[in-house]
This record gives sequence, C-alpha cells and structure tokens, in this order.
Amino acid sequence: LDGESEHLFAPTQAATRVLLAQALYRMAGSPRSSSRELLDVDPGEDSYPAVCWAMDAGLFTPADTFGPDQAVNRQMLSAVLCRWYTEYLGREIMTLQGLGSFSDGLLTAAYAKTSLGWALSAGVMEPVDGKLRPLSNVSRGDLAKSLYALMSVA
Repeated sequence: LDGESEHLFAPTQAATRVLLAQALYRMAGSPRSSSRELLDVDPGEDSYPAVCWAMDAGLFTPADTFGPDQAVNRQMLSAVLCRWYTEYLGREIMTLQGLGSFSDGLLTAAYAKTSLGWALSAGVMEPVDGKLRPLSNVSRGDLAKSLYALMSVA
C-alpha cells in the first residue's frame, strides 16, 4: 500500500475502494486489462488501470461508476478479498465460520455472508471486540493487515 505521502502512511484513515483495487492489482503483478468508460475515474489517473483490472477480474461489480473515494466497510472488504481468492486465484473455500454466534451477525448483507465467514475462518479478518461490525469502515492499517494475511493463505 502506498502512503498518503512520502513520510505518512495514515493507518487510522479509512481505506477506499481505489486503494483496495490498487493493492490487489499490484499483488496480481499489475496485469493488463481492457479499458472501460467510467464516469468517476479518468483514464489519465494512475489508478485507472487498477480499477479497470479489478472490475474485469470480477472483484467489483461492473458499472458506469466505481466510487473510488468511497470508504470500504468490513463486509465489502471480505467480499472483494474472497472474490480475489476464489475467482482470480481459482482457490476453493474449504471452511466457513458461522456468523450466527455474533450479536451483529444479522447485520451482514446477503452478498457478504459467505465471504465474511471465509475471511474469519481463514484468518484474513478478525472480529472486533467480539463483534463482526460488518458495516464499520476499514482503516488503512486494517486493510494492510488483511492483505498480509491474505498473502499467507493464497
């Protein structure tokens, strides 16, 4: 992950969709991808190839917009990382942790139930104070920790 500047990582700042796309793009070796028309990511931006690749790889839902500055919450992070693991790497999910034992398990969106269960069982994500907190934003520091853990299971 790049820092906010040469001397500042800003670990407590919220991670964004573009930061996540760029990190996974680099982890994949910065592969070529098709271009696409996006209303909110200019083809001249450094992040454009990463965003196009992430959408082509199925990590994010294809649309006319990407929402590059949108904060990533925990359920979104689990879904994107799980897609990278299963669809991009072609790996199989072997175990899932049930979400029912968490008092906020019902707050998890349907699209993220399997991925959050996988992320917990694989050690890619951890509960926060005994809760899932699926709608809580992910910090840049937490994103770095999850990406590091993902590399160890990939």
